[in-house]
Amino acid sequence: MAITIGLYDLLSYIVPGALYLFILNDFLRLIGWQYVDIFSLTQSQNKFGLLELAVFVFVAYLAGNIVEAIRSVILDRQLYYDVAGKTLEKLQRQLSYSDLHIDFEIHDWPILQEVLQVRSPNILQSNERFKANALMMRNFSFAAFLYALVQFALFLEQNSSTQYLVFSLLSLLVMYLTYRRSRRFDEWNYRAIYSQALAYGSNLKEFLENQTPAWHAEIKSKQNNKPKKTR
Repeated sequence: MAITIGLYDLLSYIVPGALYLFILNDFLRLIGWQYVDIFSLTQSQNKFGLLELAVFVFVAYLAGNIVEAIRSVILDRQLYYDVAGKTLEKLQRQLSYSDLHIDFEIHDWPILQEVLQVRSPNILQSNERFKANALMMRNFSFAAFLYALVQFALFLEQNSSTQYLVFSLLSLLVMYLTYRRSRRFDEWNYRAIYSQALAYGSNLKEFLENQTPAWHAEIKSKQNNKPKKTR
């Protein structure tokens, strides 16, 4: 059975999963359990082969999925649930000067996205990149928070060294920046859905009834009504 790993999996799960494994290793060192000395490993003559690399990628992929499932249940509703609504409100404000009315509801976006993908599979191609980046930034934000906790615990355990406190504060800064960035990618994702759906209608009923974009029908109508040249 062939297993393929795309860019979406790499950005969304494998890269954050590798970071989670690094944090877990640091936590094991903190509590005195057996851990991997990464510095000594990099200085060792025994280099990673393809098998070791494949195992690491697979474990990182599993770790990314497991932690993502936990994080989404704990944090998504509080931190990311309102992005679709705020994006729609922002788009309505930006178009309020025109005669175009946007009557979509906040919870319409899953239907809009599914129908758009059926009508034209490539129409929301850029959304895959937005979703992958948003999910990666969410995981990086959560990982930075966990790393800040570990570093702060190390600071309390070894209060003679302030480097752990510095790392903890820097991690909190990274957590905030990646959180803001993830919301921005989410906003671009929802904005693309609403904007493309507007070509078919200003509400869900019109969108489902119109099989072709309004501008396409208007151009076709003008072409049909264009006077024919006589010889």
